[in-house]
Amino acid sequence: MSEQEALTIVLGALDQLTPRRTDPPTLMELTLCLGYSESELDEAFTTLFACRADEALALFSQEALRLRPTELLSDYSTRLTLDSSYTGPVSYCFFPYHFGELLLATTPLGLCYSSFTLGDWQGAYAELRQLYPQATHDLKVEHEYLQQAIRYLKAPTTEALPPLHLIGTLFQRSVWMSMLLIPEGSHTSYQGLGETFGMPQAAHAVGSAVGANPLAPFIPCHRVLPKEHTIGHYHWGVARKAILLLPELLTPQA
Repeated sequence: MSEQEALTIVLGALDQLTPRRTDPPTLMELTLCLGYSESELDEAFTTLFACRADEALALFSQEALRLRPTELLSDYSTRLTLDSSYTGPVSYCFFPYHFGELLLATTPLGLCYSSFTLGDWQGAYAELRQLYPQATHDLKVEHEYLQQAIRYLKAPTTEALPPLHLIGTLFQRSVWMSMLLIPEGSHTSYQGLGETFGMPQAAHAVGSAVGANPLAPFIPCHRVLPKEHTIGHYHWGVARKAILLLPELLTPQA
């Protein structure tokens, strides 16, 4: 089974989680609704994650997510530049990330945009231009920060994050900066995220800012879950959120 075939099967299986589901689907449910055999499901998950399908799915139960750590880091792991708007040059490229093609973009000050294209690269590029309508755009894969971003995506445990250029409102930037403090293997709630900058009652507004994150997966909004310890929503769908979380959940806790 090729990695692309495995990815299609795994995304289909993870899409059955749904945002508020407290227990993951059983293999029997998946075989009935997707048409794959249990052995095909196991082969797909083993190809991508070296684990059986039932082992992977069990990590998304409400109880398993409840037991994950929620501690935050005390400092950022890269240089940040903060702005409320931007009109300068933007360099961009497309990268075939193993969990789905990404459109990456950077300013001279740092990576400013990352989005799954979901097979629609023209739509993704139109969204980038809509965010920065007055900026000049240049397809330039060799840009230093784009290359650093690609190295990080290929080896996130050994490569450093590129500098990030956060462009948004003061509140949005506060939320995005707080998400940078969620370490791999941990998660927090929308309320918990608000607590980091003194606004624990602003869960709804925090959720809107999380949804507007312009730098997924570099700013790990996939690590923000509802307080009920379900997987919750994601801009690119539950399956994409789950597939980003899965390798982190498979890593043994210290």
